[in-house]
Amino acid sequence: MTKRALSCMLLAVALLCPAAPGRAADFEAETAFHYQAWSNDADEDGYQTYVPLYLRGALSQFRWEVVAGYADTGAEFEVLGDRSISGFLDTQLNLSYVLAHTLGLDWLFGVDTNLPTGRTGLDPRDLRVMLDPDLVSIVTPGRGLDFNPFVNVARRWQNWTFGAGTGYAIQGEYDYSSVDRDYDPGDIWNVAAEILYEWQSGWQARFFGQYAMFDTDTLAGEDLLERGDTLLVGAGVRYKQEAYQLGLTVRTITRQKSEYRLVSGTGIGTEPHNGYGDEWGADLDARYQLSKATTASALLGYLYVAENDYDPSNIYYVGQRTKTSLSLGLGHELNDWLHLQAALAGFLMDDDPNWIHPGQERSYQGWSLCIAATTRF
Repeated sequence: MTKRALSCMLLAVALLCPAAPGRAADFEAETAFHYQAWSNDADEDGYQTYVPLYLRGALSQFRWEVVAGYADTGAEFEVLGDRSISGFLDTQLNLSYVLAHTLGLDWLFGVDTNLPTGRTGLDPRDLRVMLDPDLVSIVTPGRGLDFNPFVNVARRWQNWTFGAGTGYAIQGEYDYSSVDRDYDPGDIWNVAAEILYEWQSGWQARFFGQYAMFDTDTLAGEDLLERGDTLLVGAGVRYKQEAYQLGLTVRTITRQKSEYRLVSGTGIGTEPHNGYGDEWGADLDARYQLSKATTASALLGYLYVAENDYDPSNIYYVGQRTKTSLSLGLGHELNDWLHLQAALAGFLMDDDPNWIHPGQERSYQGWSLCIAATTRF
């Protein structure tokens, strides 16, 4: 839920253009086939197949979205051998209401809900195949019943656009694994803001920030983990022309030290890079209009995560991580109601010792393929 809780704060971007009611009834459906594969220098390898289904609609100022999916994830580890998890995932239900031009602002009110249709209480050794967000996209087979109400506002003034939002994620209890029963992830409070400035020549500058505070996680009624607050700060620049656009975004995430109270059976980590040190990243993207109906895209990304504040001899120590990735994509509007997309990506990653492979460094490589189709009514 946290990834959605964090990203929902940036839904203020949806208000960066003047809000306007949709048509009487807009409907969009999207599905995709994602395949990811990875391997490392310890002769370990893994994969993930993910098939999502998105249903979106609008009725006047109301917006809704339902996200469901199926994932099959497996890996062969040096110590644990072959492990795998497959099944339907949790269902996301997202509702929002746009209130335009009120008190000098455009407003977006909503709630994101996680419905526990996925699997929980699984073997902790199997869960290892889904714990690293830099190897596979889906990092949990199931969670509890979560609610994240939020409100975003935006205001456009000449060439400036200002957006801000806040939300509170209420996360329900569930069995994290067959060993870690009655796990209650702490609630999360988020605030975010973004400023855009646009020149008529096609240049755009962007500045954004986000702060998240975490309540204490508990396991069977006892304090397990107090996650450190996180602060994200970033900036970007973009150049847009009719046939192409180029963009560069840089960001940093500062994490306060997480305090572990209990030793769990799995090394519980439900948040991206939970327990890692500070993070720096950069993304360079490009889009080119090959024809009226066809668009090519590329994305080059770099990630650096510093070691955390624990001593290297501690079980909770996590060392440095660097990752470089490249993605190439192609999109085609087949007709007014069907849009097809395909993307091929690859990455290289170097990892210092951490709790997944204590006392050992790892070098990873991987690739992924995505084919998607979107239809509109």
